[in-house]
Amino acid sequence: MNVETLKDFRLTLDDWLAVLRVGNGVLTPKPIHVEMLILAGLVVRDNDQLCLTDEGVEAYASIDTIFDWHEFAHVEDADSPSDGEEMVFLNGEPIKRSEALEMVAERPKPLSVGSLVRHVPTGGVGLITQHTMYDADWGGFYVDFVKPVDNIIGGRAVNKLSHMFDRADKFERMA
Repeated sequence: MNVETLKDFRLTLDDWLAVLRVGNGVLTPKPIHVEMLILAGLVVRDNDQLCLTDEGVEAYASIDTIFDWHEFAHVEDADSPSDGEEMVFLNGEPIKRSEALEMVAERPKPLSVGSLVRHVPTGGVGLITQHTMYDADWGGFYVDFVKPVDNIIGGRAVNKLSHMFDRADKFERMA
C-alpha cells in the first residue's frame, strides 16, 4: 500500500495510532477509533479480540514509512459541521461518515437478566433469570420459559422443559 492509498482512508492521527496499537497488541484503543477502523475494513473483532484484516496488516506495514504524520493524517476542518459529510470506507467501499456512524449506532442491545428471549434450537420463549459463564469462552443464561417446551433428543420429544441453561449465542432477543 502506498502513502496516497493510506491517505484515502481519511483517518485521523488518533485513528492511525489505534492501528499501531492493534498491530502491536499492546493497548486497546478507544471505542470510537476501533469503530472507525472496523468501518474502514482495517480491523475485525474475533471473540472480543481486535485483529488486523489483510488490508490492515498492509496498512500497518506501510505506515512505518511515514515521517510527517501531521501531513499524512486527516485533519477535520474546524469550520465543518460536526456530523461532517466527508467520506470514509466501509469494507473498502466509500460511505459518508455520518451514515457510517448511524450504522454503528444501530447495534442491538445486549441480552441481560430480565430480557425476553427465544431459545433458537427449541423455539421456547422466556425471561433470562441469571447470567454466568458457560465455559472458558462463552457466557450462559438461565431462562424460565413462559410455557414448557419439548426437549427433543435424537428426533423425538423426551420431556418438557420449564427452564434451562444454555450458551448465550443460542438465544435471541424477542422485545
